Amino acid sequence: MGAQVEIRNADGDFYAIMLVQEGRYRVINLPPQDYVVREIDPVGYRSTTPNKIQAQVRANTCLEINFGDISNTIGLPYRVYFPMLQQR
Repeated sequence: MGAQVEIRNADGDFYAIMLVQEGRYRVINLPPQDYVVREIDPVGYRSTTPNKIQAQVRANTCLEINFGDISNTIGLPYRVYFPMLQQR
């Protein structure tokens, strides 16, 4: 599908950016702090959920963040499952 997910810390510095092909991504061992996780819609899709989510990562936790998109051409809902996992 080709969505991109970027993760920035509270200061706006990049932590990670990744191309998501199979609808899932995983980030391990994020340092505990606040992040903004943003999905960049793939070509031919529009969002059904907010594209930017604030996440508070704490030690010894696991977060799941989901984004949803719909095809511009088919018009049928297409939910994309993008869990973000963090463990320490």
